[in-house]
This record gives sequence, structure tokens and C-alpha cells, in this order.
Amino acid sequence: MANIKNTNLRLNLDKEIHRKAWEYLQTMDKSQFKSYTHIIAVAIVNYFEKSQSEPIVNTIESALERLIPKYLAGIPHISTAEPTAEIADETVSDEIDFDFLGG
Repeated sequence: MANIKNTNLRLNLDKEIHRKAWEYLQTMDKSQFKSYTHIIAVAIVNYFEKSQSEPIVNTIESALERLIPKYLAGIPHISTAEPTAEIADETVSDEIDFDFLGG
């Protein structure tokens, strides 16, 4: 016997977000998505996986925002300023809080 779970999807076309969802379902690429179930399952998985990876992306972006100016300050053709010992001795691992990796 197949391991299938059933659920209902009700869209109220008087609500803009529901109407847009319905319109997208009507215009979906049927060669890529064979059914509403398939495209909805893909959308749900993508949504939650993005939500879980967002803190990691934010942490990396924050670290890059802090480190890139320091890195560029040390390149002679971009800046005539000499890198300070503080910048030269600093490592990436000192800048990034790796706690988001879970241990």
C-alpha cells in the first residue's frame, strides 16, 4: 500500500495572494511539474530550506561586510595606506562566530 497523506488546498480568489497562487498554478510548466501536488511540495520544501539557511547566509554576509574593507585597505594599488598590524594579524576565524554550525 502506498504511503500517501491527503490534505486540501482551498484558495479564495477574492484574496490577492490566493488569486496569484491560482494563476501561477494555471500557468506552471507542465513538462517540469506534472501536478499541483508536485509544485506545491517543491515550493514548501524550498521555502523551509531557505528559512533554515538564512541565518547562515546573514552571518557570512555580515562577516564579508566587515572583512572586505580591511582586505582592500591592505592592497597597495587600491589604497596607499599601509595595513596596520591589527589588520595584518587578524584572521577570518577571529571575525566569524561559527556557533551557527551547531558545535
